[in-house]
Order: sequence, then structure tokens, then C-alpha cells
Amino acid sequence: FFLETGVFSVIALLIATLGDHAIAAHQIAFNIWDVFYIPMISVGSAMATRIGHAIGAKNVHGVRLAIWVGAGLSIFIGLTFMVLLTLLPNAIIGAYTQSPDITALALQLLRLASFFILIDVVQIVGSFVLRAYKETRFPFIVITLCYWGIALPLGFLLGIRFGDGSPSGTIGFWYAIIIGISLATALITWRVRGILKRLDYVSGATKP
Repeated sequence: FFLETGVFSVIALLIATLGDHAIAAHQIAFNIWDVFYIPMISVGSAMATRIGHAIGAKNVHGVRLAIWVGAGLSIFIGLTFMVLLTLLPNAIIGAYTQSPDITALALQLLRLASFFILIDVVQIVGSFVLRAYKETRFPFIVITLCYWGIALPLGFLLGIRFGDGSPSGTIGFWYAIIIGISLATALITWRVRGILKRLDYVSGATKP
């Protein structure tokens, strides 16, 4: 997860060049995402541990159960945050600032953050499933490609190079982040589906 935090730190530094309002609104949206991210990591770690135990015991049903329970809890957390961001955006932003300019930009970013969270749920679950199966190289390559190779350069182009230098360029960076994580989620999901297909094959092969 160093790759993710690293690229977000670089993006924050770039957004800071767009002005105080830009970085303030970005930090509000990012901090709210971070609040969501922490419990997701806890659920993912627990899920990976349960999957690992089931793999060691050669319990196919236990593996599948751990995946679905972990995915279910993760989706519940993600939907809860989405509902809160949709219904109470002004109240949430009001806890950070009373500036009309920052609030207006932060409201736009919160809408994007809610969509980002929905995608990130799938990506986090998939990453921890792969970790339980000791597949770390694939997500490392995917995150490096999608975040550092796509999201960061695209964010620079949308937010700074082709932008007007105003705080609204922050939105371009968030579009780029969403594009990057969407691609990463698709690739990781493809890899996890391969694992589930192997589980189905093993489960069918062991039936009398």
C-alpha cells in the first residue's frame, strides 16, 4: 500500500500548486476517503487471515465463505459511506471549513469520492484475496502501472497541463485517480475470478 499512499502524496503536492482552496478541498475529500480506508484494511486483513487458514486446511468451502463474508462486510461499509456522503455532504464539509469557495469545490470532490469508494471496495477485497494466495507480484505490477503510469500522468495533464491553473483543476486529478483505480480493479478482479474458477474445479473434483 506504499505505492498508493506514495502516488497520493505526489498528487497532493501537484494540487497544492493550484492554490490554497484546491489543496484544502482535496484534503477534505481525501481525509474522508481515508476514514473509509482504515476499516476496509481491517476487514481485508481479517478476511485474508481466514482465507489463509482455510487454504492451509484445504477447506474449499471455508475459502469461499471467507471471501463472501469479507466482500459482504466491505460492500456494507462502502455503501454506508456512500449514503453518508450523498445525504450529509454539507454537514461533513462544515466540520472542516466554513469557506464558501472551499465548500463549493469540496462538494464536487465528495461526489467523486463516493464513486471512488465504490470502486475501491472491489479493489481492496481483490487485493487481499490475492495476498492470501501469496500473489503479491501481480497487484504490485497492476498498482504501479495504473497509479504511477496512468493516474499520475493523466492527472497532471487534466489538472495542470490542459487546465486553466485554477482550483477546479483538482477535479481533473480526481477523474484521473478514478480512471486509474477502475483499471486496477478490473485487472485484479480478473485475477481473482481465475482463483474462484480453480476453487470451483477443485470443489467439483472432490465431490463423490
